[in-house]
Amino acid sequence: MGFFFFLKKHHRDENIGEILLCHRLHLTRTQLLVDIRQPLAGEDMDWLQEKVRDHALRGVPVQYMTGQAPFYGRTFKVTPDVLIPRPETEELVARVLEWADRFFPEKSDPTVWDIGTGSGAIAITLALERPKWHIFAVDLSEAALTIAKENADRLGAYVQFEPGSLLEPIAGGSADIWSLILPTSAVPRWKN
Repeated sequence: MGFFFFLKKHHRDENIGEILLCHRLHLTRTQLLVDIRQPLAGEDMDWLQEKVRDHALRGVPVQYMTGQAPFYGRTFKVTPDVLIPRPETEELVARVLEWADRFFPEKSDPTVWDIGTGSGAIAITLALERPKWHIFAVDLSEAALTIAKENADRLGAYVQFEPGSLLEPIAGGSADIWSLILPTSAVPRWKN
């Protein structure tokens, strides 16, 4: 297929073609490798070539091409309207859960605000891991809130979503735990 060398030449992860094919054909990696000698339908080959070029030449993240990203053992919908959840953020969630258990064992139902929720990965994961917690998620972007609500509905998480800028929706309220995630110019972001 030549995708491996093309991606390598452009300093991109060589397994992107596999990831895209698995997504497009609804196969696991094992199923793909078992059927590797089967010819690819013309429209699937055209789609794959376009996506590999977009990734290699324009830097389009594979998560935006597939419309999903893994986070804490779950799959979240992502679009260019939200940042892609990072493995480091999974560590943040694990630490929040650990620290809440360690430092607030008597508080079984804290109020948690996720500011700048994006895809909702943090808020939704905390809600699913600790169903008694009162989780609120804020974002200025209506498009991001739409994605976050879709993720919460699909994953069965109860999160209260609030539109607004930073702490504005919380004025006068209280919280036991804060998750303040602010996109900055230091965070690489793919643009159309």
